[in-house]
Amino acid sequence: MTSEGSSKCLPADGWLIGNGGDGADGTAPGQAGGQGGNAGFIGSGGKGGRGADFRAIDGLQGGFGGRGGDAWGFGNGGAGGAGGTLAGGGRGGNAGWFAGNGGPGGPGGSAPLPEELGVGFGIAAGRGGDGGDAYLYGFGGAGGPGGAGSQGIADFNSTGVFAGGPGGSGGDGGTGGWIGGGGPGGAGGVGGMGSTSQGGGGKGGEGGPGGHGGSTRFIGPGGPGGEGGPGGQGGSSLVAGFANGDGGAGGDGGVGGTGGIALGDTANNSFLQDLLQHPGGSGGSGGKGGDGGDPGYDEGVGAPSGIGGPGGQGGPEGDLFNLPGLLLGPFLG
Repeated sequence: MTSEGSSKCLPADGWLIGNGGDGADGTAPGQAGGQGGNAGFIGSGGKGGRGADFRAIDGLQGGFGGRGGDAWGFGNGGAGGAGGTLAGGGRGGNAGWFAGNGGPGGPGGSAPLPEELGVGFGIAAGRGGDGGDAYLYGFGGAGGPGGAGSQGIADFNSTGVFAGGPGGSGGDGGTGGWIGGGGPGGAGGVGGMGSTSQGGGGKGGEGGPGGHGGSTRFIGPGGPGGEGGPGGQGGSSLVAGFANGDGGAGGDGGVGGTGGIALGDTANNSFLQDLLQHPGGSGGSGGKGGDGGDPGYDEGVGAPSGIGGPGGQGGPEGDLFNLPGLLLGPFLG
């Protein structure tokens, strides 16, 4: 496995006016995607390359997604690249100093196919990349979604029982500009399915938690927290004497980002409140609990049903920056 953003070749950067080139995708097993090129004074950053996949049975994971390129003066940051198998997505590039939005984070790598896995518990998926930041004017980039957890695997004629892997965490939203809101947090990934065997069904994996919403630097709403991922389905029992697996718990929603600014509730500044005051981001909703397992074959009919997993907790709402309001309130009331 190679580190995030490394590549055998570098993309072209913009100079005065122009976009950065896209980063190269990883090619060798486990190689990270290349970083996107940086833009010129006017232009957007290039997209990060996708990390290469790798077989989890070999004990390694895929390459990280490449980081998105940055803008310089006016322009958007590049999108982060997708993570390879089980690896994290790349971070979004930062916006230009004067105006532009941060790039979205890349999605986290999901689980390999069941036939590529050995017997055992499911494996956790990759985390989504964080969104890029804005500076003077613009919005933070969205966090990338988490990958899907892998399935628990048991031999067909064994009594082994293995839980599914947890879904990947959503990436955090990027920070908004001095004027501009924070980016939304990424959604958590779905939990993996539990194993199926003669010993009963395995429990579904937990859904990944949603990412935190990004905060504004001064004026703007906080980004909403990411939605929690759904829990994985319980596995099936092949015989009536053992229970089907329970569903996995849904992931918790992400925390909303901090908004600004708080001016108070005086009657004379209602226009300024509408213009300047923005709320904290809403908390992400909790993920749905996974379904209980069903009988896989006729021999399993009559096995006790699996219990559905609990839903995730919703994330709390973001706060307001109070200091600017305390400073401005006496002059605006």
